[in-house]
Amino acid sequence: MGPDVPLLNDYKQEFFWKRFPQTILGGPRFKLGYCAPPYIYVNQIILFLIPWVFGGVGTVLYQLNILNNCWASVLAAGLMLLAAFIVQGMSVWVRQKNVTVEIFPSENTLADEDEFDFSSCAGPETIKFIIPGKKYLINTVFHSILAGALCGLGTFYLLPNSLMLLYTNTGATFVLFVFGWVTVCIGEYSLIINTAVETATFQPQDTYEINALTRPLYIFLFIAMDLAYRFTVNPTLLQINQIFHIIFVFLPVIWAVGILPPVDALFLWVLEQVLEFGLGGSPMATNLRLLAMFIVSVGVVIATFFIPSTLGVVLFTTGMGFILSLDLSQADTLFRFCCRTTHASLEYPKYFGKRIGWHLGWKEALIYISLLIVTLVEAGLLHFFVRRSATFKISPQTVISYILIVTLVIWKIFQEIQGAYILFGFFRNPLFPKVLRTVRLFEQKRAILMKFGFIQRILLNLISPFAMVAFLSVDTSLQDLHTASLCIGFTRAYRIVWQNTENALLEVVVIAIVRLATVHSSLVWWNSIGTGIQLLMVGIIRDRFFQATSKLKFALTVLVSSWTEKKQRRKSSSVIITLNVILFPVVLTVIGLASALSAPLLPLFTLPVFLVGFPRPNWLTQKPELFTLALKAFRYAFKLMFDKASLGPVEDFVELVNYLEEYERDWFIGMMSQSEWQQAILQEKPYLFSLGYDPSLSTYTGRVLSLQEMLLQVGRLNAEAIRGQWANLSWELLYATNDDEERYSIQAHPVLLRNLTVQSADPPLGYPIYSSTSIHVPLF
Repeated sequence: MGPDVPLLNDYKQEFFWKRFPQTILGGPRFKLGYCAPPYIYVNQIILFLIPWVFGGVGTVLYQLNILNNCWASVLAAGLMLLAAFIVQGMSVWVRQKNVTVEIFPSENTLADEDEFDFSSCAGPETIKFIIPGKKYLINTVFHSILAGALCGLGTFYLLPNSLMLLYTNTGATFVLFVFGWVTVCIGEYSLIINTAVETATFQPQDTYEINALTRPLYIFLFIAMDLAYRFTVNPTLLQINQIFHIIFVFLPVIWAVGILPPVDALFLWVLEQVLEFGLGGSPMATNLRLLAMFIVSVGVVIATFFIPSTLGVVLFTTGMGFILSLDLSQADTLFRFCCRTTHASLEYPKYFGKRIGWHLGWKEALIYISLLIVTLVEAGLLHFFVRRSATFKISPQTVISYILIVTLVIWKIFQEIQGAYILFGFFRNPLFPKVLRTVRLFEQKRAILMKFGFIQRILLNLISPFAMVAFLSVDTSLQDLHTASLCIGFTRAYRIVWQNTENALLEVVVIAIVRLATVHSSLVWWNSIGTGIQLLMVGIIRDRFFQATSKLKFALTVLVSSWTEKKQRRKSSSVIITLNVILFPVVLTVIGLASALSAPLLPLFTLPVFLVGFPRPNWLTQKPELFTLALKAFRYAFKLMFDKASLGPVEDFVELVNYLEEYERDWFIGMMSQSEWQQAILQEKPYLFSLGYDPSLSTYTGRVLSLQEMLLQVGRLNAEAIRGQWANLSWELLYATNDDEERYSIQAHPVLLRNLTVQSADPPLGYPIYSSTSIHVPLF
């Protein structure tokens, strides 16, 4: 790779500059790449300005005191609703004329390049080009109604008198009125005429036409803030409303940059953030699990609110926190497996013994039941006796606080000792074994670290959770539990103790240190919100802080390596680096905004040009029997004949059985392209056998791979580096359609491992050689 590797090839540059103006304006196509009649452009301009015309009618009648603001908005909404139905009716009429050819318009991300032959100003080809129409009739009706509501509320939002009351400045009112209506027209066009391809693309296919709702949704959110201010007249809301009106006129730029997520990603992201930080959960592997866990978690909070006694609340939240922190999908698998046949419970250990990862069995279930009982007993007894006794010279919570602080310090020291580098990666760990040539010598050097690791696991997985449960159970704010905020706070606190012990330990220690430091002073507001909400706030700050540091490391790595790595150095590198240094406060602002939104930091084309990617959830996916058995039988038979030709004939039936048992136990026989081949590698099958064919020589070849021990170097990439590169990959492929095999952003990068990172992304963006399903890791 050299400095001349293109970021976008010439063909894609032309395509990008046709698509990007369409994205900014919400759908109108003014740059086509071929000659089109003038009425194509005139028709799009008229359709783009129709909402402004209808809103202008309502605005003029309001300014002349003919109608009040509500009726002016209703008039604009009615006119827009009528226009929307007419426009969509024309599209449906054109589709029905061509019904024998095409039932629904097919989704095509390269539709910008299609050429149309136009015959007249209102001909079928013109209508089909300008107004592609909706796939589903229900969307035709719903989007039309939404367009009317958007125009009416937009008129209400941008009335000049209302803007004058907000800013008392004629110039500001004029600017906000003009550019505010541009924003509304963009939202209306993308909703009812033609939806633009968004830079913030979450799904490759928009099956249910959700993307059309993205821009109107954000406009409605801004209008909702204005309505909240008008009906409450709160001074704080006045300032927020003024800021929102200014941001409103910049929405087209924000949409074009891709900071705001589409509707589906926004919904899932909000659910995930509430589950993780408000309810103490963790990101789920699928959308269905996310929704189910969210509903269950909310149910626990509601149930907590209606429990009359504080002891009952402590026992209920402690038990449910422990249960919900478990991998319940494993319990579901165990239950369904054991209900299949009468002997299934005996077959279950054998069945899962052949699969990778951790799996719930009877031994694990007994351990969890024992831990649950001990936790409930501890929480119940501590809360019961401490609440009834007032003879302590030193608060029990103070004693527990010191225990937690010491535990955190010792645990952190042992964690650092086990790494290859210590003190934030600046110094090499002298205890960590250096490059060795034999496994035996490596294991000897690592033995002492294993002892440290055992102590660390005991501290984190046994001592810390029980100490934190004790800290929470003796907390005085439990006496005022029957408020919504405290129910949410303590439900989350008791759950995160087990769900994410490492983070919970840090959060509880921060609370403990603040209390010990302010023991002789009074933080009225801080103490009034209760321990549960304090932990929630500290949890959010902790997460955003570590995200910010991770993003900053990633940004500095991209920036520095763009110059120090000769193959990454381009002609523009010096200019980009200089701009990053001069505009470093801006770069820090971008990093801070990305961290606050929990969004990836997007390095454009993986260059040190940083944008805020849109917030998105962290998520993952899974696959069937007579055919499989027949295929296995055929492969075993072939391998048997292969061995017979090589090693001699099978002497008797016992030897035949031994061969087949060995194939089942120690061999995988199949194709290298199969997912079972990958599974066999992860299961550490001693031997793998595959058959190949060389068409040039017309010969078949057998390949045998045998399991061996080897020393490998294992590294860890900054998680933010992965998220940032994948965010850029999503933008390049789904928006810019930059699939050039020699493009800059896919070339090898020795520091970021860019080519491997891009390859490992989930299909269809990446093409991983192997991508495992979820692997369950136990804490005990």
